[in-house]
Amino acid sequence: MEYQYRHGNKAALPTTIHYTSVIDLLAKTASSSSAAARTAEQILRSMLDLYDKGERHLAPDTIVFSATIDAYAKSGRHDASERSLAILDLMEDYQIFSDIITYNTLLNTLAKSSNFQYLSISKDILNYIEESPDLRADAFTYNSIIKGCSPKEAESLIQHWEMEYKSGRTDERPDSYTYCSLIKSWTWSNTLGYVDKCLDILHWMEDNHVIGMNRIVYNEVMKACSRSSRDDAGDLAGGVFNQLIARYKRTRDQQFRPDKYTYMNLITAHTRSCASHEAAIKAEYDVLFDMMDSN
Repeated sequence: MEYQYRHGNKAALPTTIHYTSVIDLLAKTASSSSAAARTAEQILRSMLDLYDKGERHLAPDTIVFSATIDAYAKSGRHDASERSLAILDLMEDYQIFSDIITYNTLLNTLAKSSNFQYLSISKDILNYIEESPDLRADAFTYNSIIKGCSPKEAESLIQHWEMEYKSGRTDERPDSYTYCSLIKSWTWSNTLGYVDKCLDILHWMEDNHVIGMNRIVYNEVMKACSRSSRDDAGDLAGGVFNQLIARYKRTRDQQFRPDKYTYMNLITAHTRSCASHEAAIKAEYDVLFDMMDSN
């Protein structure tokens, strides 16, 4: 359409909606195509070029910019954070309002970077959102930042989030995804005592009836046990497994039904905590028989 229009075919007049639709389609394919996000940005800039040359029907809006940032968020590119921040700057140049969806998409991109600098930028963005009368942070906002934090930073942000919720400045409170991210953070930190931390978080979640509880939380705690070199790792994972089975039997909720990852983590935990190869094989057989019984 753009080619036809640039060469005199006025019937092929493209609109901002056409550009947004193409960019949105590229965002959907960005996870499987490393070039999709860059192409999305090129299309955005092509539209802005036409707008700057007087094509006022191609006025940029929040949606087209957000769709381009989303393409980078899903791309996994090493420069995704850098390019997304550049697009946010471009929005400001065109005096386009960034809504909570824009910022959430950007925060999701920044959280995937291993560059500590971007965590600091994410916190600055959160402060801006919380202080803005036109924006309201939600669960996606906080969860996007938390998954990129160290365990201690994540705990501090969760406490802050709870205070914001209790004061009425946000409508959602920390959920199962939040604490699952915290468990993962402790697991991969390899900090002394991280297994006990993960077990404590699970018990607290059960006692406080955290929204969205499911097997994934139990699986993550069992994974924490399986990565440990503790002699009782198998027993600890088995205890978590029994908690999951008990909850499934009590509720008959399919979200608590053990899956292949449940048993894989349980087997790994037992195997790693065994003193000999023979004991490891026996532990694996025991878990397999338990699996058949539970099914």
